[in-house]
Amino acid sequence: MNKDILKFYSTFVNEYDDITSFNERLSSQSLIIDKIIEKYNIKEALDAGCGTGFYSILLAKAGVKVTAFDVSSEMVNKLIRNAKKLGVKVNTLVCDLLNVDKNLNKKFDAIFCLGNTIPHILKPSELFRVYKNFFNLLKPNGVLIIQQLNYDRILKYKEKLQNIKTMKDKVYVRFYEYEKALINFYILMVNLKEPQNSLLGKVLLRPHLAIEHKKYLLKVGYRKIYFSSDLGMDQKYNKYKSKDLIITAIR
Repeated sequence: MNKDILKFYSTFVNEYDDITSFNERLSSQSLIIDKIIEKYNIKEALDAGCGTGFYSILLAKAGVKVTAFDVSSEMVNKLIRNAKKLGVKVNTLVCDLLNVDKNLNKKFDAIFCLGNTIPHILKPSELFRVYKNFFNLLKPNGVLIIQQLNYDRILKYKEKLQNIKTMKDKVYVRFYEYEKALINFYILMVNLKEPQNSLLGKVLLRPHLAIEHKKYLLKVGYRKIYFSSDLGMDQKYNKYKSKDLIITAIR
């Protein structure tokens, strides 16, 4: 278990819903999730790297039986509070992507791994293992949906600033620092009313490229692999223009 990952998300667990616009996105994203559920006839799903539970809750609100896990127990506890507040039930556990197969003995219609979770896997051999774990947890014809930032574009242009967002009296700045094969991802939270309570966190990410994902997914045995640039899967993926990379893989 990577202690730096735990430290990073522990730093921002109370800020995370504001950083990710949790409440503001509930309505618009629910329509997209409903569309995916209908398309793939999803009855039971696994939310891998669930964070504070945004997608777990949307799936549960749509009637899907959801199991969610995250490496951070603090994030999982926040998910439980969010689910209770929004009146849904989500089964939860604390584990990492590399060992989830040892913690579950059931199979799912779908696995969602969203919100740039996969780049926390720093070694190609571990990415293969994660995709193998997911493969073994899917039912025949089950679907895996991955969402990450489009690192083909980010690396080509060596982008440094990801996002600046203001929420009431706080400003959140997300930015990068490049190493040889990895990226340091920073979040700076500036508290305008109480500057002494500002926060800065850093976590190391691997910018997996689209071709790398395809290579390991095919090696594992997924039958069909599709790329798109939005979770609704309506927009074609453009290597150097798309903001996000959405991968859909069928077992």
